[in-house]
Amino acid sequence: MTIKSEPGKLEQKQIKTSARGYTYGYYTSPAQDGKPTLLLLHGWPDDSSLWYTIANDALIPNGYGVIVPDCLGYSLSDKPDDYKEYDSKAMATDFAEIIKTEGIDKVIVIGHDWGSGLAQGFYFFQPEHCSALGMCNVAYIPPSTQKRDIVAMNDQFEKIYGYRCFNYMSWFASDESDAICDAHVESLFHLCHAKVDENQDPTKGNLFTTPDGIKKFIQADIKPETHPSITPQFKKHWIEKLTEGGFHAPFNYYRNFINSQGTHDNKAGPKVDVPTLFVGYSGDLVCRAENIQPSIQAGLLPNHTNTILSGGHWGLLHESDAFNEAVLKWLKSLNV
Repeated sequence: MTIKSEPGKLEQKQIKTSARGYTYGYYTSPAQDGKPTLLLLHGWPDDSSLWYTIANDALIPNGYGVIVPDCLGYSLSDKPDDYKEYDSKAMATDFAEIIKTEGIDKVIVIGHDWGSGLAQGFYFFQPEHCSALGMCNVAYIPPSTQKRDIVAMNDQFEKIYGYRCFNYMSWFASDESDAICDAHVESLFHLCHAKVDENQDPTKGNLFTTPDGIKKFIQADIKPETHPSITPQFKKHWIEKLTEGGFHAPFNYYRNFINSQGTHDNKAGPKVDVPTLFVGYSGDLVCRAENIQPSIQAGLLPNHTNTILSGGHWGLLHESDAFNEAVLKWLKSLNV
């Protein structure tokens, strides 16, 4: 199956939120036969198109409602310069306003990459509107009032896995990352959507886990072969949208994370009282599938479905049939 780059059956809409005055572009299709609606949240450096394939090929044909925003900083949505505007509590309020505009009270929220963090934030801060929580690649991170310590996190990863999973984050959050990525968008696309070697040893060097690895790679304009699922249309959409919007806003998610003072005033968590799904990928060496295990073992995810698939960080696109099947199986098991 190839990746869709057009919204298909999804209707494009726009809203200016009353709480913060930010404009969001989003796409929607109404639920049928009493089925629930899903709020699908993308991560870096994607936009709503991340979800077009599963929406059009799996969810809508099975009667599920779909709401797919361009998250703050991307495509049709506003792109504030200040990283503090990318606070998960504030964005949870924005998402709640979007679903209320659609006449929806509760949604099943699923997120990928930073979208997984936003989905978790939606549960933490808007639990009354969340009936189930799905997380792709980025595992559950229990709310904590402690300031994020990226060095300590990498120290812990190195003890567990033998390498520093989040070495790339400091550069992404730096002042120079915007311009360099703006100038080398095509190389970055090929890096993100390259074929995955699931037998590689990340302790011997990985572009995301090696300091300045991504910077040096894209500055050399290296373009590895992309996964067979990638179409020229999808590549064109990806490059055009990021060229138009630039990388400053997308990188603000990293700046906010690194400078975050912790999670405060959450209404829910650390125990998740709704059904949860985690889809991890055996070839994702940055967002390791094993990272979900501490929360499972601590009893924080009592109604949990854990699914590990073959592929890398964008496995939901590259191997969409397997991902769609896993999500549909979970949805059919829910009583929401």
